[in-house]
Amino acid sequence: MMVFPILGAGVAGQVLKSLIHAIRRRKRSLSLFADLESFPNFHAVIAGSLSFQVGEASGFGSVEFAVALSLTLVLLYDTAGVKRAAGEQAWLLNRLLEVRAGTKPLLEIPSQSTVRTWGAALFGLLMGWGLERAWLALGLGSW
Repeated sequence: MMVFPILGAGVAGQVLKSLIHAIRRRKRSLSLFADLESFPNFHAVIAGSLSFQVGEASGFGSVEFAVALSLTLVLLYDTAGVKRAAGEQAWLLNRLLEVRAGTKPLLEIPSQSTVRTWGAALFGLLMGWGLERAWLALGLGSW
């Protein structure tokens, strides 16, 4: 298993996010590169790539792959659920605070839907696979 495709997939997701934001809003923002939570979620990208790399290195029927996949599924479930719950709680608290004048509203995090979370994991899997193939084709590493 190589670490480069796993980390490369995470960095590629952050770069892609920054580029799309810069093109759509015609404004560059380096802070978005450091934002690990917005789509594609850095954690989901890394987890998807890691599971695939472990499966490819030790076999998709191995215990190692089962552990990596289990951790990835837990991470994906938490990513979708926790962000959704935090956004709903902020929305409710903001409605309650509207009664009090002069209070600063809480940040309402847009919920990370299950589809977006799985999409980020799939992006990580595909990007990790592509980076691994490129790395091996260039002769920069071997199994």
